Amino acid sequence: MAATAPAVARALLLCLVAASLALSSSAQSCTTLTFSRSGDFPLCRSLLRLGSTLHWTYHPSNGTVDIAFRAPQSNTGWVAWGINPQAPRMVGTQALVAFVNSSTGRVTPYTSPVTGLPLQPADISIPATNLQGEFSGGVFTIYATLRLTDNQTRVNHVWQSSTTFSGGWPTGHPTTGDNILSASTMDFLSGESTSVGSTANAPSGGSPAPTPSDGSPAPAPSGGSPTPSNGSPAPSRGSPAPAPSGGSPTTSNGSPAPKKYIARKVSA
Repeated sequence: MAATAPAVARALLLCLVAASLALSSSAQSCTTLTFSRSGDFPLCRSLLRLGSTLHWTYHPSNGTVDIAFRAPQSNTGWVAWGINPQAPRMVGTQALVAFVNSSTGRVTPYTSPVTGLPLQPADISIPATNLQGEFSGGVFTIYATLRLTDNQTRVNHVWQSSTTFSGGWPTGHPTTGDNILSASTMDFLSGESTSVGSTANAPSGGSPAPTPSDGSPAPAPSGGSPTPSNGSPAPSRGSPAPAPSGGSPTTSNGSPAPKKYIARKVSA
């Protein structure tokens, strides 16, 4: 029995190291991302579901929060993120939605209250400004500034991703796996997050702390600034959208970067 003790100790140590590396990877996954929109997003969280990340800047003086939501998807699909004032669930979510208009090759970002399907443009109860979107390298990014109700920083947020459309607008999604678990309660001030069916991950040391269930708020770098535009015809679906013309930026390793689909806000 005594001879097996060192082996057990080594196995436990390896498990602890593996767990530490996993948490470290989760914590770093959102901090290495850069953005074309100007301004910093000093806090971020790697969302466990659907490979998404959320980045934000909270402004306590006026009760607004700048957000950048990133989610992988094909250019023939759609993504959405939003706040639900009632509960961490899809129905009732005041959503920001984006997809590539196959006629124009531009990203179509818009607001939509989730009361039924498909998700068509309409005003939401949480005022949203500076709405932009882009698609690059198989990833959508939605930018917006939201005015929090009564400056309440603790919110229920929900995110979604799918490739299903109806009449040219995003509609249903898979009803299994990540697509029905992509909801959480979080605090824009503290960074604390509670996944559906779990207990709260409280921050320590006065700053948002890494959490096993939902990533880690941490400083995130910023980048350049695209110019938003508005006005967009009703989308049509069909073949994958063509990439817009123009030069190709380069990545940090000097290789050509994927072309970006620039946003155009659709009128409600």
